[in-house]
Amino acid sequence: MSLCLVVSKLATELETQLDGCTSSQQSMLKVMVDMPKYLAKNDLALWEADYRSSISEDEDEKSLEYKAIDILYELAGLNLFGKFQVSVSKQVYSSVVANLERLGIQVTSDLDVSRW
Repeated sequence: MSLCLVVSKLATELETQLDGCTSSQQSMLKVMVDMPKYLAKNDLALWEADYRSSISEDEDEKSLEYKAIDILYELAGLNLFGKFQVSVSKQVYSSVVANLERLGIQVTSDLDVSRW
């Protein structure tokens, strides 16, 4: 499974577990779910722009929902504008899983993030 598919899968898993998402947080997750579509168009720069524009100016950055989405963004945004870093991607993926678990959120922990 590619990194974009992993981000999409984890975002879908977050959607099912985060009950209190605002409309902007739902939009943030939707953009993450759609990440493979942006890759297919070879336009991850547009993905980044769409993700950034989905964040509300008055976003509650202390909410559980925002924190969880932001944790996933650490993985999603990691390799956007440079060389793909396999070992760093694997480390960040493990960290994302652990940090979400600390928030009481369980996501799939054994996926392959070694390629886009």
